[in-house]
This record gives sequence, C-alpha cells and structure tokens, in this order.
Amino acid sequence: MRGTFRRGETQIDVLLERATAGGSQRIVRVGERSHSIDVVAVDGGAVTLRVAGKLVRAFVAKDGDRRLVRVVGGPVLEFESGDAARTKKKHGAGGNDALVATMHGQVVKVNVKAGDAVKRGDALVVLEAMKMEMRLSAPHDGVVKAVHCREGEVVERGKVLVEVG
Repeated sequence: MRGTFRRGETQIDVLLERATAGGSQRIVRVGERSHSIDVVAVDGGAVTLRVAGKLVRAFVAKDGDRRLVRVVGGPVLEFESGDAARTKKKHGAGGNDALVATMHGQVVKVNVKAGDAVKRGDALVVLEAMKMEMRLSAPHDGVVKAVHCREGEVVERGKVLVEVG
C-alpha cells in the first residue's frame, strides 16, 4: 500500500508491504529507509508493534483510505493512500476551502473566529477521537469566512467546521 505520512507540514512518501504472505511482519519504506515492523497484537483500534526489538503501542483510526496512527507518547501521523490526499477538503460556496471533520469526534479547541487572517498550516480546530487529537490546519493563507462548530461539540464525519477564503 502506498501512501504518505504527514507530521505537521512535512510529507514523506511511504510504502507498506507484508514481509511474508499471511504473516504479521511488515516492511515499511519511508523515503530511502526501510524498517521491519512486527504486529504483535491487535485489540480493536489498539495495536502492539515490535520495532527494533522494542514493544510500541499505537492507536489506529480508519477513515476511508486514510489511517490516523498515534504512537503512545508520540504525535498523530496521517497515512493516506490512493486519492485520499486530494479529497481531504471540500469547496464551500464562493470557492472557499472548507475544513471538514475527517472522523466522528469532539471539538476540543477552536482557535479562530470569522474574519481572522490565517496562514497555511495554522491549526484552526482540534478534534479528539479514540484518544487521538487531530489538528485541522488552514489549507492556504486567507481569511476565515465562517466557523460552524464550537468547543465541546460532538461532530460527525464530513461536517464542515471552518470555511477559509
């Protein structure tokens, strides 16, 4: 499976493949480096991995072709395959870019209000789901046209949260 890991604004090409047919070991190629990862246990959205001889716990959420991975004690990494990267945002009225909830979750922070100037990559909204926090960032420099959520609100996947023009 091909995809991309995102960590903040950094985007890295990734290839994930099974080391043996039907086995639990995976080979992950990140850029020019390869890593061997063994899946030790899967319990719902929680996964225990063996990486370089150490046990690592991670939580995985699936959203279509996207995988959000949070390694305990680390950041949330976003893995996308196929055309998911290109379908992440919807266009609102007047050609605005609309940031949408990528999963069912709770809005824990709204960092902007209508009329605020934002720069590409600014965290506009923080969602929490399955013990993971996801920061939804401005897709480009612009002005916040509308905010359609509030802190504490539980939102469904696909709900428009913020429009940036």
